[in-house]
Amino acid sequence: MSARLLRVLAFLLAASLVSADLASKAAVFSALEAAASARGDAAVVVVPGFLTLREVRNPGGVWGLGSDLGGFLVAFRVLALVVLVILLARAPAGRPRLLTGLSLVLAGAAGNLYDSARLGHVRDFLYFHVLRYYFPAFNVADVCICVGAAFLILHITCERR
Repeated sequence: MSARLLRVLAFLLAASLVSADLASKAAVFSALEAAASARGDAAVVVVPGFLTLREVRNPGGVWGLGSDLGGFLVAFRVLALVVLVILLARAPAGRPRLLTGLSLVLAGAAGNLYDSARLGHVRDFLYFHVLRYYFPAFNVADVCICVGAAFLILHITCERR
């Protein structure tokens, strides 16, 4: 495959994942609003004791940090998105882990930027818990960022060998 085609596929992967993120947020938040109006509770237990869909509006960054930064946080996210687009456009085509990692991180950054720029907060809804331990709520964009970071770490470690 040509280098140009691989980069186009990487950007298409990112665009598809942004669409999946925004669609999942819209669908879940709509369902949670319907549940709240029907029974007064905006949480839906998917797997008892493990996964709950819960409406969380996060005005900050990761785990709510920087919630008082407002416009600065949006500007930082825009800058990060621009850097990711440039990195992906210039990435060597023969590095599939690098292309995949950058595509995933770009998708996650774009999905969360859309929320924070349009709504003033990021919509999180996946709420995992085991016994009395609760993980902060997150969304599909956050999953993309984490999996993308893992691909980038794999790329860096495998490149050193």
